[in-house]
Amino acid sequence: MSDELEKIIQMTEDPDPKNRQRAVRILGEVEDKRVLEPLVQALQDENTEVRRQAADALGTLGDVRSVKPLIKSLEDPDDFVRGIVTWALGKIKDPSSVDFLIKSLDDSDWWVRKNATEALKKIGGEKAEKAIERVKKGTEKSARKILIVDDDKFILEYMQINLQLDGYNVIEAFDGEEAIKKAEEENPDLILLDIMMPKVNGWEVCKTLKENDSTKNIPIIMVSAKTQVDDFIKGMDAGATFYIMKPFSPAQLSDAIQKALNQIEK
Repeated sequence: MSDELEKIIQMTEDPDPKNRQRAVRILGEVEDKRVLEPLVQALQDENTEVRRQAADALGTLGDVRSVKPLIKSLEDPDDFVRGIVTWALGKIKDPSSVDFLIKSLDDSDWWVRKNATEALKKIGGEKAEKAIERVKKGTEKSARKILIVDDDKFILEYMQINLQLDGYNVIEAFDGEEAIKKAEEENPDLILLDIMMPKVNGWEVCKTLKENDSTKNIPIIMVSAKTQVDDFIKGMDAGATFYIMKPFSPAQLSDAIQKALNQIEK
């Protein structure tokens, strides 16, 4: 095993990034003190996937000696790498990482913020608890209210989870009639609106809300599997601010919402 391990360690410097990825992944499953140094070095690899694998392996390894290099990787340009790093620091639970995890609570990526919060909960201590409470109070005070409308419960739940992780307050409606009613009652900051729904479709909901003085200024993002150009134009003509197509990623959803809200603030 000793000779095999040395070969795998050497492979972490292979010119082919796929070989480096494979080597780092294997090292993450080996219980041997010799794997720490090559895994730490892999955190600085030019290949993003190698860095992701290294951060994951170091978190699994749980060696406190990897805390400092992991903290340095909180500045990695890749969101996913930073997210894994915050997770890894939570696994190691070393108090020296608390101040740096607190800074990550302001990261631009929601997953990094989520993992940083969970890591602080695991590490504990007065400073970590105060930071979590401060974020919680700030979110409750400033959170935007978003109405999501879709007759598909799976899609509705998917959007709800991602929006809540981004710090938004979420209201739900399952059809067009309920959407109009809740928009008038709740006055949300933004509406995510499906098109094909029972009773009243999304185009009609959008048109109705835009003709109502109390709801006409609420930005509406059409969310639909309909991909024809005519569907897009119909949504814009009804008064929609943006149109995003299913399936979509959390990042696409977050980006569209932020752009729509930014237009209000200008």
